[in-house]
Amino acid sequence: NAVALSLAYRHSGEWRQGEQNPAKDGSGLIWYAPIIPIEHDSVLLFHDRFKVICEKHGIEPLLTYTTVNERAFSATIPILFNKYDDRQAFRAKACYEELLAMSQETGMLPYRLGVDSMENLKKWGKAHFEKVQALKRAWDPNGILAPGRYDGTV
Repeated sequence: NAVALSLAYRHSGEWRQGEQNPAKDGSGLIWYAPIIPIEHDSVLLFHDRFKVICEKHGIEPLLTYTTVNERAFSATIPILFNKYDDRQAFRAKACYEELLAMSQETGMLPYRLGVDSMENLKKWGKAHFEKVQALKRAWDPNGILAPGRYDGTV
């Protein structure tokens, strides 16, 4: 809806009446979306680290928690920037990379990555990818679903 879509235009882009397209309108938005255990210490650790990392890179620390089940939150963090400003784009990418490193360190990994972040999966260990590749072979023997994504073959 228009209210949610306006978030993409918070720091950049040109909001126009009618059809909006953040990708064409100059908006910069990277989503970071980890899964957080519903445990007091985990939530506090994540929140404190996330806020410090965003502020270090000059990124407004916006965060939404959505309950997935009785054990986990899905955190949704929009990293907003002006994609035509090289400094802002660099800071946004650096923020995202540091959030991914924090995810690996804490075990609170994102449930989704952008296509340009698939290379980061290789940092998360061989055993993980052996299991993922076995599952993909079983479910998708012809290799047509998301080829080269999430399985360490990037």
